[in-house]
Amino acid sequence: MNKAARLEEINKELRNKKVMSIKELASILDVSEMTVRRDVAELEKNNVVDVFFGGVSLSETGPQYYQIEKEAGRMMEEKKRIARKAVSLIEPLDVILIDTGSTTGLMIDYMPEDMNHIVYCYALNVINGVCSRPNLSVVTCGGYFHRNTYMFESEEGADLLRKAQLNKVFMAARGISREKGITTAEPYEIEMKKAAISASEDKILLADSTKFGKAWYAKYADLSEFNIIITDDNLDNMYRKIIEDMGITLYTV
Repeated sequence: MNKAARLEEINKELRNKKVMSIKELASILDVSEMTVRRDVAELEKNNVVDVFFGGVSLSETGPQYYQIEKEAGRMMEEKKRIARKAVSLIEPLDVILIDTGSTTGLMIDYMPEDMNHIVYCYALNVINGVCSRPNLSVVTCGGYFHRNTYMFESEEGADLLRKAQLNKVFMAARGISREKGITTAEPYEIEMKKAAISASEDKILLADSTKFGKAWYAKYADLSEFNIIITDDNLDNMYRKIIEDMGITLYTV
């Protein structure tokens, strides 16, 4: 079990049992207590867990368990504008990828019926949407289905993406920070997202303004890896300047 998988499993166990000891976690993960202590220290640093004498629990002030259904109803008008702008950037003959996420998933609603592009995807809501469009050619990446994000995830899926020739990837984020980079809700998302951006010419980040200045513990990219960012017009001026100084094209809608 790699580090990302261990972090996810620790999070999952603590959601179910609330409080656990290092020894219990080490037994479940089949690793040493020292390995668990290092993993827990990283989660504590990112305000995901609280560590106290004899146990570990999820932080009461840290990020809560992500569920795409709940996220979908937040900042809906802003997300629609962002998704519409993203679709307007798709050019003839582009091969694109649409990431898992509540904003990226809305892109399908704004795709013209006669659009005939190749679309790579690995999220159930995106797969259902693009497969309902008869003119689109769809490439899906299978694997284990994670219900809270709708993502299908596997090493084989990541390998498929690494070998792809993509023109544009439309990526989502849970947090965007100059210091901590682009972070997402769950560690298992990291490899799929990294593989996607590594295979594309244009890397386009879709995120509403409330995501800026925040960070989760599952980092998948640095801000500098993106060449286009689309957000709403409530973006803080500090981040406008940061993005401008980095030479990234910024669209506020």
